[in-house]
Amino acid sequence: MDKFKRGDQIKYDPGHCEPEYGFVTENSKFGTFCRFWSNFQAGQLRTIANSESCNVRDIKKYGSDIPQVIINAWLKHLGYED
Repeated sequence: MDKFKRGDQIKYDPGHCEPEYGFVTENSKFGTFCRFWSNFQAGQLRTIANSESCNVRDIKKYGSDIPQVIINAWLKHLGYED
């Protein structure tokens, strides 16, 4: 069973740079893939082009101020199906 599921809000802290905040888009044999929030535009993603593979050891579940309905809307907009 995967530690994270699609839509989980996360804090990614690899230790060599500032932590990033976002949400999980998928798990695969290649890793856990996440999208991250822009540091410059509230409620916007850092990139629309792709999710980023993250080491699961560097990810923690995080309860942000962003409502889950916003995350779900982004997932739908990006074409993720449940």
